[in-house]
Amino acid sequence: MADGFGSILAVIGRGVEPDPELRIDDWAEEHMVLPRKNAAEHGPYRNERTPYARRVQQCLSPGHFARRVIVRAAAQMLKTQSGLNWIAGSIDLAPANALVLMPTLTLAKRLSSRIGETIKAVPRLRDKVAAPRSRDARNTIDTKEFDGGTLHITTAGSAANLAEIAVRYGWGDEVDRWELDVDGEGDPVMLLENRTSTYSSISKQYFTSSPGISEFSRIDRLVAEGTDEYYHVPCPHCGELHRLEFENLQADAGLTRAWMVCPHCACVIDESAKSSMLLDKDSGGRAEWRATRPGDGVTVSFTISALYAPLGWVSWLKLARERDKAEKALEAGDTELMQVFMNTRMAKSWSAGSSASSVEDLVLRGEDYAELTLPEGALLPTLGVDVQHDRIAVSIWGWGRGEEGWLAYWGEIHGETKLPGQGAWADLERFLFEDQGGVLVNRGLKHASGALLRWKRCSLDTGDGSNQEAAYVFCRKHRARGVLAVKGGTERGVARLEIFAPPKQSVDVDRKDKAFKFGLKPYIVGTHKAKDTLLRDRLGMCDAGENGVVRTGRGAGRLHWYRDVRADFHAQLLSEVQVPSKTRRGAKEWHKKAGSHNEALDTLVYAYHAARSLKFNLWGEGVWLALEQQVRQPDLLALADAHGDDEAATEAGAGGEAELPPPAPEAEPAPAVLPAKRRPQQPSNPKPRGGFSVKRW
Repeated sequence: MADGFGSILAVIGRGVEPDPELRIDDWAEEHMVLPRKNAAEHGPYRNERTPYARRVQQCLSPGHFARRVIVRAAAQMLKTQSGLNWIAGSIDLAPANALVLMPTLTLAKRLSSRIGETIKAVPRLRDKVAAPRSRDARNTIDTKEFDGGTLHITTAGSAANLAEIAVRYGWGDEVDRWELDVDGEGDPVMLLENRTSTYSSISKQYFTSSPGISEFSRIDRLVAEGTDEYYHVPCPHCGELHRLEFENLQADAGLTRAWMVCPHCACVIDESAKSSMLLDKDSGGRAEWRATRPGDGVTVSFTISALYAPLGWVSWLKLARERDKAEKALEAGDTELMQVFMNTRMAKSWSAGSSASSVEDLVLRGEDYAELTLPEGALLPTLGVDVQHDRIAVSIWGWGRGEEGWLAYWGEIHGETKLPGQGAWADLERFLFEDQGGVLVNRGLKHASGALLRWKRCSLDTGDGSNQEAAYVFCRKHRARGVLAVKGGTERGVARLEIFAPPKQSVDVDRKDKAFKFGLKPYIVGTHKAKDTLLRDRLGMCDAGENGVVRTGRGAGRLHWYRDVRADFHAQLLSEVQVPSKTRRGAKEWHKKAGSHNEALDTLVYAYHAARSLKFNLWGEGVWLALEQQVRQPDLLALADAHGDDEAATEAGAGGEAELPPPAPEAEPAPAVLPAKRRPQQPSNPKPRGGFSVKRW
């Protein structure tokens, strides 16, 4: 009892003591040992070997003002070892709960093993960390308990891994390989930062990564929030400090020798001078980190490429050869090698795609027609609806010959979407329909001819979130008026899903828990194929290295919008880029850029799907002429609306042209009760059964 009480008091006493002034870089120089199993250069850690890592570790020290330390670096430079020095030094100097997140479970296990080997190799840590035992939960693959706290090592792929743990230290490694959204709860970087809020001003977050795709790069965004520092080294000839850039690296024609050219004096710098050039002031040299931004006051950020790798690691000649190989592959149309080189060697993000269209270009292309009106060529109005947790986004597009489209409306209805028939759902119903004598009819849009054109189809994204059931209720209620329940398709192979395909499975079940024949059947939208058509083929967005072609003016495949459209429409239309798939070799997928909204694009895709559901891409000239004739005679058009003209357009002869206007949405009312089973009727004159039968005999 007495001994236990004394131990508790001792721990409490250590907890209230102020953090020691010793810096992490000095602690690593004095105590850190690189284990033989995990390091090519094992033995005592020496700052002079990688002097550029010294300032990073100083910023990670308990007494430094920085709350966030960001490192964007080439592979095998300083990210992981600086993190290990920080974790080990914090356990010794200022112990507290720590959380390390890796992009995959395999990498988490690998880092845990490396931390375990480090603990064995460093005498200062052996007595402070619980010994690993098969039945001891204090030291396992993902948990290591020590005096004053616990180290948790797990993945960033699950929101559960980021919850219910209050930590002082948070390390997120390879953040550009993390998911953009974890279990629908948001950016895992923010979730990790929330875990440190309990410790407030004494917390530390360390985010490291080689960059990836520029449009989605977290590390680029985090670096921009900090001081964005680069390592400057002195020229051995003129003494001027400068950054090592690949543009200043030269090699002979046979790629047998490479050298650097000083940007100040143009003298040749041989790689043998690199060791002295890299030394910082604490090591007797002149190299130093220089900031390019003021930062936010709590974030210090660093960027370093493989050009700074110490002698014996990655040589300048090897980098020149890798770049030459990547350039040849790029000329042949293969961008993968160049992306790897830029990401893992130059510490620069790679642009996934380019666009012949820019937001400014789209703004200038705005046309002079009013909102909620249709220009002359728009004869088929359809809607696309995207449901969010706090709003509903709506686009109305009018379509004409050759799939030419005109935007008639883009906006959002704000309100609750979880409860059916309430909040934003009630406002959406009033927006889409008008009451005519107690009967809801599709709201009309004023055409340039003066006629009133009612929208024909509406594709509404039901998603898979908490508001899915409310979306189903709305679609069931209004499916006879042309509202289709849709979902974005999940690509499983290289081949794209079709933009429109008949629905297969009902979401409603009968009393025997079988799919109800007359239940609601969601349509699966081939969103990637739709975006290929709308973004790549019509707005000029393309892969890196390709040239996009923008379809402007009037004609087939052109898209138009009114000049006074809401200001965010243009940016949202270009909010996604195409990148190689992580799971399907040879396939490419459309992904949203980091921090952007894409509802305008999604609703365009759904409105296009709604038009495809009417087979407008297959209509011949006869259908378009019939529609134009109706538009020019508003009385006949009103008469057709009053009588609910649902007759299908028929194809004429070998030409395949329809003679009548396209069909209005067919009514599919679900019966209140299941249809009664009937005995199949026998034919009036059944044929006598022939042949031998034991039963008849």
